[in-house]
Amino acid sequence: MFLKKMKSWLPEGKTLLKARKERRRLPKARVAGKKTRLFVWICIGLMGFSGTFAYLKAMRIDGEVIRQEKYIQELNGKQQTDPNLLSPRLTVFLDRFVPLYINIPAEQAGQEKRSKELTKYYAQGLKDAVEATAGYRELKEKRFWDVIQNDGRSIVQYKVTYLNVSKAGEGEETAAEEKKEEVSAILNIPVRASSSGYAVVEQVYMTAIPTLHTSEFAAVKSEWENKEQVKADVKTDVEKWLQEFFRKYASSSSKDMAYMMDTPEGLDGLKEFKEVKARVYDSEGKWLVQTEVVFKEKTVNIETTEHVTLLLDKKEDKYHVKDMKHTIGGL
Repeated sequence: MFLKKMKSWLPEGKTLLKARKERRRLPKARVAGKKTRLFVWICIGLMGFSGTFAYLKAMRIDGEVIRQEKYIQELNGKQQTDPNLLSPRLTVFLDRFVPLYINIPAEQAGQEKRSKELTKYYAQGLKDAVEATAGYRELKEKRFWDVIQNDGRSIVQYKVTYLNVSKAGEGEETAAEEKKEEVSAILNIPVRASSSGYAVVEQVYMTAIPTLHTSEFAAVKSEWENKEQVKADVKTDVEKWLQEFFRKYASSSSKDMAYMMDTPEGLDGLKEFKEVKARVYDSEGKWLVQTEVVFKEKTVNIETTEHVTLLLDKKEDKYHVKDMKHTIGGL
């Protein structure tokens, strides 16, 4: 009864039970589209991140390269020799300075004159610092050695040989009593240079002569010594021809050797040929010949052995030198 009365109060067509909402499903195409867009945005994000990372990495690498290039430029700048120090004018300047510096007279007046002359070569404010209270010094030989960079300074080096002479005592015969000592050293001259000239900017000093020889290298050896040589008859034929060739090589000019060599050369009578020993190898249809040739001086009995490697070709039963080098190493 109550329910009927309640229904009468409700608008027509309505019910007390709430209508169950229908579930709405999105079309499959729209779902796939959303997934695709999401994937695309993820890819864009990753690309943007990786691009930014790559850019920052590239910037860091570029910065490091720039720093390295700047360091190399600074290093090269420090080691670069002033072109004025390579000018022949420097030799003229120092060929006057070195004898003046090394030679020290025995007399006080001569020493004072020397010091005064040296001021013409020294920079402003630099004074001669050499004194001689007994004896004197005399230059025998000088030779340009090198130009080096040391702590931003240019040091011109000369190899010098000089005599230190001790003076004789009073009442003694000077020539008989003088004691001479020969000394060789490197004279180091700190020099500044410009287009207008040169100046010694610091006190000159001496150092021991360095050893120029090094033991880090081995003598050149033949690249062919372990290979098999040609047959005996071929080797004999080549050795016979070599006797004629080196005899003409010793006595003839380069022009005269043109008919026997692609690149002609000759001693033009400088020495005499004495003998030759050879090893002969096949080299792609030609003959590679490694020789020890003995030459003799024309006026004295002095012999020298030289290494010569030749590449021979044979045409119309005549050998011809395609290549020739003064080495035992090979061509």
